[in-house]
Amino acid sequence: MKSLLRPTLARSASLFDPAKDLAQQRASRIAARRAFVDMKLGFIKLAAQARGTMGSRLQQRVRQAQDPADLIGLQQDLADALPHDSSQAERLRQELAQQLQRMFAPAASMSGFGSLV
Repeated sequence: MKSLLRPTLARSASLFDPAKDLAQQRASRIAARRAFVDMKLGFIKLAAQARGTMGSRLQQRVRQAQDPADLIGLQQDLADALPHDSSQAERLRQELAQQLQRMFAPAASMSGFGSLV
């Protein structure tokens, strides 16, 4: 009976490679961090388009953001602060929506839920 169990245990042990798992986790963390930094840079660029004291406050809040949830919380304030009367206003709002779409599209496709924007 013991001889029948040993090959199974050996196969299951070979499926779990701690070094490979750690490397995949590290790569995932790096990819997530890059996506957050890209999103944050996009928000900084958009916040620079906002005028007056609201614009400088938004720029500061974006710089202080620690994770994507912080930036999502700024989305509406940023959209409201963007210029409404210029020809580029709609383009800026679309850029804001695209920033969020790029950040959350892979997770949404795996979860079965739709887009945030």
